[in-house]
Amino acid sequence: MMSEKEFPLEKALNRFEMKKGVTTFGSEGRDREELVHLPSRRPNGVTEAEWRALQASDIDVEGTASSAFFTLLPIDGEKSRALGILAYTGGTGLFSYRYMLAQRAGRFVTVTSSRLSPSVSGTDDSWDTALYSINDRGANQSAYWVRLRGRVYAAYVVSYYGEDNVYLLRPLSIVGKVPKLTIRYAYHLSVPHIQKRDEAKTAITIDNRLHAQLEEVVHRLSASGARDQKVKPVSCPVLPGVKDEERERYSDYGPGHYTIRNRRRYERAGRRQMLPRETGGLVRRVSGRNRLVRGDLDPLSRRRRRGTDLQRCRPAHSNSGQRQDRRRRRRQRDIVPWPFILRTVLPDTLRTAMHTILVIGGYGFFGNRICHDLATKEGIRVLIGGRDAARAKVTAERIGLPASHDVAVDARAPDLAPSFIEMGVNTVIHTAGPFQGQDYGVARSAIAAGANYIDLADGRDFVAGIESLDAAARERGVFVTSGASSLPALSSAIVDRYLGRFSRLDSIRHGIGSGARSPGLATMKGVFGYCGKPFQRLVDGSWQGTHGWLDIQCYSFRAPVGKRFLSSCDVPDLILFPRRYPAVRTVTFHAGFAGAPGHLVVWAASQLVRMKLAPSIRPLAAPLHAVSRWLEPFVSDKGAMFVSLEGIGLDGKPLKLDWHLVASNNHGPHIPCGAAIALGRKLARGDALPHGATPCVGLLSVEDYLFAGL
Repeated sequence: MMSEKEFPLEKALNRFEMKKGVTTFGSEGRDREELVHLPSRRPNGVTEAEWRALQASDIDVEGTASSAFFTLLPIDGEKSRALGILAYTGGTGLFSYRYMLAQRAGRFVTVTSSRLSPSVSGTDDSWDTALYSINDRGANQSAYWVRLRGRVYAAYVVSYYGEDNVYLLRPLSIVGKVPKLTIRYAYHLSVPHIQKRDEAKTAITIDNRLHAQLEEVVHRLSASGARDQKVKPVSCPVLPGVKDEERERYSDYGPGHYTIRNRRRYERAGRRQMLPRETGGLVRRVSGRNRLVRGDLDPLSRRRRRGTDLQRCRPAHSNSGQRQDRRRRRRQRDIVPWPFILRTVLPDTLRTAMHTILVIGGYGFFGNRICHDLATKEGIRVLIGGRDAARAKVTAERIGLPASHDVAVDARAPDLAPSFIEMGVNTVIHTAGPFQGQDYGVARSAIAAGANYIDLADGRDFVAGIESLDAAARERGVFVTSGASSLPALSSAIVDRYLGRFSRLDSIRHGIGSGARSPGLATMKGVFGYCGKPFQRLVDGSWQGTHGWLDIQCYSFRAPVGKRFLSSCDVPDLILFPRRYPAVRTVTFHAGFAGAPGHLVVWAASQLVRMKLAPSIRPLAAPLHAVSRWLEPFVSDKGAMFVSLEGIGLDGKPLKLDWHLVASNNHGPHIPCGAAIALGRKLARGDALPHGATPCVGLLSVEDYLFAGL
């Protein structure tokens, strides 16, 4: 639960907000005219020269008397302070417009349009010269004057349910494109066991079964977006003879519209949250970010008072029945009863309508990231599975999932198909590595249960061998893939993207340099399992031997990563790429740690395995993983990936292309999750994916992968 009074975005904007050199004063109305005027006396903080310039300027703007605020503020590149006017013009949207004027030749003029005008006109096209507008009805908008790197911006904030958009506007110029920052939020709504009715001063306790059903419904509501829908669904039957222009009255604008029609106090997340009576008092506490905005009352809520007969529906904005609506609001009665919600969205219906994804190892490093993303997507029901039921439950609570969404699943169990069927699983995402040494038991169980299967395996033989399940997967009509990770999913997407520029592709050399944050322990165990051990790779047209984590080299990544030690690794690409690109003569892959000392320690230990002085360095994975966590603050947080392609271009000349990806702020370990997230979203949307079993190559574009992984 949040206890801070301000949201993180507001705190950040307040940090950069201009506080020095800014003077604000109000307008003065005269004789109830619909015009605003300067004060009759010079306000505090306004210099004599500025006051003369103000008086010399015709800056009347249309609006209600006393409904404008003037702001003088310094702008970079301007010798004198600029003038900002926030004028209320009213209208259906209760609009206010922000105008900006610069001081020129002893007076203020607008410079935000194509012409220089000595005044801001009150005509219908006055908005052409406005920097931005604020809609005070049905919108959540605000603005801050901020200074970033010596430049002044109007930080214009447009917010929706679950999303803030910040546009950085230059005060004295209007351009077609501006920098935009988008921040998205996850919500956790919950239903109290005890429901109180303030009017009757009574309370009822919901039984566990009903409470679980309500939690399921509320989770679906909280997971859905709330932007205005382009196609508004009809909530009430349209009566015969209704004109086209009136049909919109019967539509539901979705959860993006709220109405505050009583005198209750609303507090931000982290405190007791009393929602409007129109929502039936269903949700009492909200953890996370929440903001209520004014708008049209959802007709789905307004229409309910008695029973559930849809024929009693009235249009949302019709004149008939307005008295009854006002009386109902005055009495503050609950309009949406629980039985209506339960009849509308039953858990059984949810299970069939939503795509259920079971993430095995959902509380692990990669699984946690995948669950966090998929749980916020509409139409997806996420189950967090693993051997440790307690850890699964904690992860589900952190994400905001109902208690029924954590399940105990042992990936080593002989037959999981009955469990998958009982849980209604549509897709299994297997993240519980290391996969070296595992069999295809989970994949076979998923196929038997009629569920799709995705794993994040990095074992060369495991990923390539998934094709052995192709016939069974085709027979059951399911999608099965292995290696939904940086290798080979992202690496193959990069090669496919640039393959068309070559008449002949000869060489694929690629590698990854990690940041300070190491991946999960299972991943490190998988890598350490082949350190110092021999494997084959294609070099200059022949298969040559090398050893894991040897063949050390120094590679120069693009700034700000710089030079890193990299060593040879045994990965699926070494066998898959020669099959996919038959003309290629060389395929190599190297990887390395962010810190040179740690890399060299593993390299030296691998030499012991190569010389057969030690059977394996896999026992070192756990202690070195712990040490890397402790050293994380002292090592670079930046990681990178490169793919270098060489061959003959379309013009017959030698061609070399280098692709680089740089990940800052220890974001690198999140990138391997991109393929599983993207494929999970596609399956939930019903996108066509091939039936059968295949390594994860050629299934995603670079954009599909990175937009999901980032």
